[in-house]
Amino acid sequence: MLLSHLRFAFLGLFIATASFVNAEEVDIVFPADSGVVDVTKPPYNAKGDGVTDDTAAINAALADHNFGTTLERSMAATIYLPAGTYLVSDTLAAKLERSGDHPLNAIRIVGQGKDKTTIKLKDKSPGFTNPGVWKPVIRTGYAAIGSRTGQQTSSNQGNSGYNNYVEHLTVDIGRGNFGAAGIHYDVANVGQIQDVRIIATDPMQRGSYGLGIFTTSGIGYVKNVEIIGFDIGIRVEHTVNNIVFENITLTNQRVYGVYNEGKLASFVDLTVRNVPIVLSTFRPQAATFIFGLDAEGPGSGNAISMRDRSFLYIRDGNLTGYTGGLWVRRGGTPVELPLGAINEWWSHGLPVSEGAASLRLPIEPTPEFYEGDLTGWVNVTEFGATPNDPTDDDAPGIQAALDHAGKSGDKTTVYFPFGLYHINQEVVVGDGVRKLDFVHSVVYAGDNAEAQIRVRQSAGQTVNLDNLYRHVRIVHDSDGVLAIRNHKGNHSGRFMTSDRATGDLFIENVGPHARTMIQGDIRAWLRAINREKSELINDGATVWFYGDNVETMVRKTGDPERARRIAPIMTRNGGTTEYLAGCMDPLNFTHTMQDGALFVTIDSTLSANAAGEVRRGRGGGDARWPFIARSVMGGETDRVVREDVLYLDEGESPWPKRWVLPMYRVEPDGTTTQTTERR
Repeated sequence: MLLSHLRFAFLGLFIATASFVNAEEVDIVFPADSGVVDVTKPPYNAKGDGVTDDTAAINAALADHNFGTTLERSMAATIYLPAGTYLVSDTLAAKLERSGDHPLNAIRIVGQGKDKTTIKLKDKSPGFTNPGVWKPVIRTGYAAIGSRTGQQTSSNQGNSGYNNYVEHLTVDIGRGNFGAAGIHYDVANVGQIQDVRIIATDPMQRGSYGLGIFTTSGIGYVKNVEIIGFDIGIRVEHTVNNIVFENITLTNQRVYGVYNEGKLASFVDLTVRNVPIVLSTFRPQAATFIFGLDAEGPGSGNAISMRDRSFLYIRDGNLTGYTGGLWVRRGGTPVELPLGAINEWWSHGLPVSEGAASLRLPIEPTPEFYEGDLTGWVNVTEFGATPNDPTDDDAPGIQAALDHAGKSGDKTTVYFPFGLYHINQEVVVGDGVRKLDFVHSVVYAGDNAEAQIRVRQSAGQTVNLDNLYRHVRIVHDSDGVLAIRNHKGNHSGRFMTSDRATGDLFIENVGPHARTMIQGDIRAWLRAINREKSELINDGATVWFYGDNVETMVRKTGDPERARRIAPIMTRNGGTTEYLAGCMDPLNFTHTMQDGALFVTIDSTLSANAAGEVRRGRGGGDARWPFIARSVMGGETDRVVREDVLYLDEGESPWPKRWVLPMYRVEPDGTTTQTTERR
């Protein structure tokens, strides 16, 4: 069952931190007929006894259930490691060879809990003992890794790593493995590391990193992760895409807590203990946003180190145990970063909203629910759903399973054994159901326009819709709370609220093309959303939005009026939106003012911190966003264009370059404009 705890404000400041599931107390289990691959069962027969080498068994499971370049190549097969210590002597990875443009290997490696399941590297394992050659214990990528002293290289693109998950386990790199890293995480479009501990307790350990995210990986979500030891806790490189972190604890790193070479990296609730340098950035394109920082250093040195002056934002921070706040090797002197309590601080001035402050909407955690008693699970196939049969409609069977669970009083979780399902009519989730676990199955919506999932629960009830591959339209039509987590889309689908919904809405780790419309007087929290070319419309609601990802807004449509229209963050009809750490990439398309603005606000309130890329355009010139924001307040229009924002680069090369909108805040002036504008 769900167990949570609260972490409170410090320093007398109001800090809107979240409460999270207590990862030490969850019990992650699956029914035997769920399609989840238990590595301790035949044909793999891993032992998990801390003595037997389980490398071959786990890697065989990863290879056998990798979908390669098939139609559903990024369905995330779940490889499950029940409680135990799994001794390994080589990297755990599917290790597919590259073939075609997108050789994908969506894999979900799941333990029973981070205090129950441990993957431990054998002491002095061959290939891991050279501190000049980094070699991870887990890799979610698909091709061979090339390494050399001081730098990780890859022969592939991390942005082909769709739908990769590592959850509910501990990675221990053992002793004498001086080149061992914890996890090399390739991720794209959607994917997550959650409830994971990565430890290097050997006092002689040198080199490497706990968590590395390389090349063009992103968007990815890293949540509830603890890293102990290593030279570097978290290392991210390259300039494009963004990685979204939440509830991260870094302890006893020898050099850096976070090393950001040039990517957009954002943190909500970052705790750092006994680390010489909290954050180091390498290129001016690095952009780092931190909302809630508690760092206690070893007693000397600067808390932050920049080789070049890159962008940094800190809100609700506390820096103690350091003798200086910020040191920049070159690129000019930034404003001073104070030690002690930090209310809200930018490394650069605010070119658009001078003197503005963020809204500070309360940050609520996404509800999570885990049923540890398998008698509380209901299988949709036992009520008539037939996966992998495209000729029938699975909606009646799914509905029957939901109705049974709702009436039973002791059935909490309705699950979809791993496969492909088809619905041609509406499915309604009513009272009594706590969770739909799709186990990363596909749900196809038929031609019927009513083929959707409608959530209709009473006040005081909460339901999770977790782990769905391919979007089907989901309608929040409830007085209760709806939480949508871990949904991989197929460039279609929509999340929307009805005009009668009053309950809170949470959407976490979904995309791409997550089209979302939130209306009415409700509250919503959105995390790690890959919108790409799709709009978010806030029509009178209160929305906290952390970790957006946008790509070119050139639409693939035959309608000339819509072919180049940007799908914005739209806030209207008195809505309130706080937008944190969005990443906006035009790819190689040269957009125009006529395409529209990235943010549109009409008689409503918006505060935004955003960043993005500038690339080489097709046919020459720069590919960038010319029109950043438009607000209409009481009939008066104001615009923010590209000349108004910050640009961080290294001159002529390398590309892409970085732009930043440090703070943009607009709110109504008391008058209103009647409009139904959607663009």
